[in-house]
Amino acid sequence: MKQLILAACFAAFISAHAQTKIGGKIAYGSEIESFGIGAKATFALDSKFSISPEIVYFTENDNVSLFELNADLHYRLDNNWSGFKPYLIGGFNYVDLDVDNRFNESSDSEAGINLGLGAEYPLSSDFSFITEIKYVLSDFDQLVIGIGFLYRL
Repeated sequence: MKQLILAACFAAFISAHAQTKIGGKIAYGSEIESFGIGAKATFALDSKFSISPEIVYFTENDNVSLFELNADLHYRLDNNWSGFKPYLIGGFNYVDLDVDNRFNESSDSEAGINLGLGAEYPLSSDFSFITEIKYVLSDFDQLVIGIGFLYRL
């Protein structure tokens, strides 16, 4: 119970002091060879670090579909470019893979690590364009390339 209260207090502190952004994205997975659609949020911890949970559903290709859950940490890189904000990505990945054909149906889950690079480009004071490239290290390795948008709450 103490851990639950502590977690709730921590979440309230982060949301009260963090710049929160939510948005959507489309992605392409190299191993599943399919496009996906997802939702993303970022919670700034300070001027350099942010936490970014994300879910992506990759559409069915050859009777295979994939659901991906990511919990990433972003580290903003210093730059002198106007507006363009590059960042490093590191985090955890959970994949649920479903195979459904006429003869049988199977499912597999894998945990892994995300490593990558992303960039955010503000379009206005509230909207930003994002692009990311991540490599998922697990038993189901794949390169994921994504673009999307974020809206500041």
